[in-house]
Amino acid sequence: MSEINLNQIFIAHPVAFVVSTITEFAKESGVSVFVLDDLNDFRYLVEDLKPQALIIHEDLWKSNAESFNRETAGFQGLRTILIQKNDDNHGHLSIVEPFEPSSLVEQVKQLLESDSKKH
Repeated sequence: MSEINLNQIFIAHPVAFVVSTITEFAKESGVSVFVLDDLNDFRYLVEDLKPQALIIHEDLWKSNAESFNRETAGFQGLRTILIQKNDDNHGHLSIVEPFEPSSLVEQVKQLLESDSKKH
């Protein structure tokens, strides 16, 4: 079992069914999910809710990378995890599609734990 105490994540994914499925499985694991529909008030939400991870689909990341980089700058405890179609992680933590939503929370914990060992 991972040592990371994961309690809040933000997710940005273009498929509503995937978002709702992830949200339900995360809830069962005791993890709150905030769905990002846009970047309005992003900084305030991060400051208030203090998520450990921003999980974002690569298509949304590619179309908004500059905005996400600007908005996430300065938040030391927030890690970005890309959901993508292949293993080319562009220097980010990543989860490759297809993935099993029921094990996503554990995958995120493992990624955060291995990343924290590097820093």
